[in-house]
Amino acid sequence: MYFLYSLLFGAGLVLLSPYLLLKGLRQEKYLHNLRERLGRVPEKLAAKAAAAEGTIWVHAVSVGEALAVAPLLKELRGRLSGRAVFVSTTTRTGQKVAAERLEADGTFYFPLDFAFACRRLLAAVKPSLVVIAETEIWPNFLREVRRASARVVFVNGRISDRSFRRYRWFRFFVRRALSHADYFLMQSEEDARRIRALGAPPERVAVGGNLKFDLPQPKRPAFLDDLVALAQSAPIIVAGSTLPAEEEQILQALDICGSVGGRKPLLVLAPRHPERFEDVAALLERRGVSFVRRSQGATSNGRPAVFLLDTLGELAGTYAAANIAFVGGSLVRAGGHNPIEPAL
Repeated sequence: MYFLYSLLFGAGLVLLSPYLLLKGLRQEKYLHNLRERLGRVPEKLAAKAAAAEGTIWVHAVSVGEALAVAPLLKELRGRLSGRAVFVSTTTRTGQKVAAERLEADGTFYFPLDFAFACRRLLAAVKPSLVVIAETEIWPNFLREVRRASARVVFVNGRISDRSFRRYRWFRFFVRRALSHADYFLMQSEEDARRIRALGAPPERVAVGGNLKFDLPQPKRPAFLDDLVALAQSAPIIVAGSTLPAEEEQILQALDICGSVGGRKPLLVLAPRHPERFEDVAALLERRGVSFVRRSQGATSNGRPAVFLLDTLGELAGTYAAANIAFVGGSLVRAGGHNPIEPAL
């Protein structure tokens, strides 16, 4: 069964390779981390792992998961002093946030789910505990962790409607993969029910809540006073983590607000993916919308309609200036992103 899975996984990568190569060259994705994703971590990180009394490997896919595990990492370092704590991510933005904002001894990219790549990384990192944020189910990885005699715990676990439907088609195989994990701390009773339905041993499943509720108050961005001044007493709308096709609708709504209320709000537009910053700037130019970019300073000679937040790690703090917050992923079929950030 694992051989067939690896064969299909490899075939899928081969078929997608032209697309991945083109996207990697255009957007500087995939190619830069291929060595690590095949199991080769930096020598300094391997040396730290070898010198430590024991290591803990925390996996956080992208920015949201990396920020969510921040309080957990702090607790682990406080309670298990002497052990090295390493963080892996899948995305480049997640890697940047993990390296800059988490209390970790090192960061690296999560391996592709080939047994040889997983074995290489496990041999270098030498974890006694692997903590997986949310629910990344990689069969070869989970089996190799078990073979390396390390424990596996899922934290902040969730199973979305779409994932649940997809996993149910492969329930027999998913059950075998989940059997290698020692504990599942799920966000809600419904998430716990779903992971049990997929085959997780009931005695290993518990509800631990959502780690994102434990996030500290975000740091106030240095430009926030300038942003308020730009608004000139008009309301500020922060549209965060927006996806393709959403920006058009948001700009249409902004036009309606101006024509109805008489005082056009200042829109802060924060695309979710940094590779789209230039595309959104081009969209604003095509529509003739006046805007300033955060990366080029937060001041303007006139009153812009849009403030383009084209930086990483500042959105959570920017919500503090908002009269209205819009969370992206909710005008398209993506499920919506984290509403806890603006609530905080």
